[in-house]
Amino acid sequence: MPADNAHLLRKITWNHIVIALMCAFMLLAPLPAEKLVSSPVVTVADAVFVIAVAAVFPQLLRSPFRPNLIWLFGSGLLIGIGLLCIAAVPDPAAVQGAMRLAYAIGFIPAVFALWGPDLKTLGVLGLFYVFGAVISVLGGVLNGTDPDGRNHGLSLHPNGMAAACILAIALAPLVAATLPRFRMVAGGCVVILLYGLWISGSRGALIALAVLVLAYTIRKQSVPLLLTSVGALTGAFYVAITTPQTSSNALARLLGGRGSSDADGQRQLAVTKALHEITQNPFLGAGFSHIREAQNSLLEVAAAIGVPAMLAFFTVLIGLATPVFSKDKIVQTLGYPAIGFIGLALTSDTVSDTFAWAPLAIAAVAASAAHANDVFGVRRGAGREVDSGGSSAATTLPAQMPS
Repeated sequence: MPADNAHLLRKITWNHIVIALMCAFMLLAPLPAEKLVSSPVVTVADAVFVIAVAAVFPQLLRSPFRPNLIWLFGSGLLIGIGLLCIAAVPDPAAVQGAMRLAYAIGFIPAVFALWGPDLKTLGVLGLFYVFGAVISVLGGVLNGTDPDGRNHGLSLHPNGMAAACILAIALAPLVAATLPRFRMVAGGCVVILLYGLWISGSRGALIALAVLVLAYTIRKQSVPLLLTSVGALTGAFYVAITTPQTSSNALARLLGGRGSSDADGQRQLAVTKALHEITQNPFLGAGFSHIREAQNSLLEVAAAIGVPAMLAFFTVLIGLATPVFSKDKIVQTLGYPAIGFIGLALTSDTVSDTFAWAPLAIAAVAASAAHANDVFGVRRGAGREVDSGGSSAATTLPAQMPS
């Protein structure tokens, strides 16, 4: 037995350690309530990510950087404007806000793009994020609801848990495509995540789910999937309209159920205030103290650091969604988290949260594989093959970790 253990230890490479650390990061990312005691904004997931970066740093120095130019332009402009706001707009939250923005939107995707794991490894990372979101939902079920009858899981707010559920659902096609043996597991997790979305009472997440399902259906051009989605939606509406108005599930609140009127008033007031700040300070905004006030990610960025920054932020999201247009069916799945986030941006205050940018960073890997002569494609034969679950050609991405 000791000899067998020694043999197994010899098989463990530095690459395995890096992947294990990145998996831990993805598992912890949907649990933003787990913050470090010494910091109100740095989560345990952030600390694990820093350790993972230290482990993979030597390879990052040797890796070619082929970024998605749309993401690179948008993130560079956004971070530049954020740094300019530190000097131009007196705001005690400016330094912390700019650093958080640069870390989430620039640093995390850049590390993933430089690291360049293959599709199978990305599928494993996506699976661990899904597991983290499921843990949050199950933890919320055990902890019960808040005074408003909503469930926030292991997140700080019901909308936070719902947003993590949406992004985890968006990763499910990647898991199913790259890890065929885990398709049933991914399907079961999606059912739990949909339940988490339901008990969160988040109406905005329902809109994001509709955007995600619509994009997936159009890209797949699947009539059965469309009919299934319509049938599920019809059943959910029936349950909602036959549920008492005191119910706080997501669809009931969308139809005017418990607490929705007060939330509508607060949201309208926040949007009005954000539009006022944008009118008064259209170019550099009113400061990072306003980054969470509008309940709309795009308006929040515009109110905090200006309309040009909002356009740059949207450009970043478009850049990370471009894998959806790939000719390769597996690479297409890498863009769905960005599609889900775009849906969330309309009604969510999420801008630079780690739980959002961990799955979005996965798209940066596909983006890094794009070349001038094949903007939405990937190189073949540049790395380890991945079982595509029935496709005629295996799919690979460049810049593989040495095993």
